[in-house]
Amino acid sequence: MFALRLSRPWLAACRFASTAQSQKKMANLSPQEIWTYLGQNSKEFIPAIDLANALFQLSKHQDSTPPNKLSELLTRIEGEATHLRPRDLSNVFLACRRLKVSDAKFWNLICTQARLHASTFNAQQISNTLNALAQHGHKDRELVTELLKRAVREAHDFTPQGISTTLSAMAKLDIREDATITALCEEIKKKLESFDGQSVACTLGALGKIDRKHLYAGAELKLCSVIESRTFNSLDLPQLIHALFKFDMRNRVLIARLVSQISPQVKAWDQQATHFR
Repeated sequence: MFALRLSRPWLAACRFASTAQSQKKMANLSPQEIWTYLGQNSKEFIPAIDLANALFQLSKHQDSTPPNKLSELLTRIEGEATHLRPRDLSNVFLACRRLKVSDAKFWNLICTQARLHASTFNAQQISNTLNALAQHGHKDRELVTELLKRAVREAHDFTPQGISTTLSAMAKLDIREDATITALCEEIKKKLESFDGQSVACTLGALGKIDRKHLYAGAELKLCSVIESRTFNSLDLPQLIHALFKFDMRNRVLIARLVSQISPQVKAWDQQATHFR
């Protein structure tokens, strides 16, 4: 046996391999196969994007992620953190949210790297990262502010889900960027027909909490105008009804219809719960 010496150019090429190729490779592996891959190469160089995508794929199978192995993987990612790009960072944030990673040192390190690349994040990466930060409760004000400023330039690429996620994160983190709110509200009006029930409810709920009505330019009215043509689930309905009251849109007939939808859905939930007991 002999030790394979890898040249520095080759290592650099590995580090900057295609994120898409890495994601595809990891997506084709089961959790056990990913752990085997990481274990067999425990003392060898693994590109940063492979480590990030391994974490991302494992986060979809939380029951297959032992705490001790997760800790080892996070340590390896820390060592390659400077080589993570926006898409990799976004995936790491998402994975940490799913896996409920509480290591403050790790969060701070990843946030530091994200701040360095915030000016190149795309719309999806912005909304995913903000959502992860909001769900975890990690309030890195500098990073959030930088991403919200970037969102103004990327506003045209935000999907309805991305808009609702970003506004919801802003509300939860209690950080406001007026220019971002204005830009996303303009996109709401342009993309109104693409908003499904969940996006309508979540966006209205977020706007109600943000409470910057003078910046909405009628976006909340547009969203309210499509409520009757959308379908909502029992999780959406309470925040939707609350938002209607917040915006003083007390259409009794509409609210009564929405309230009437809650009871049957809750009953269905009870029946499902009874079935699985």
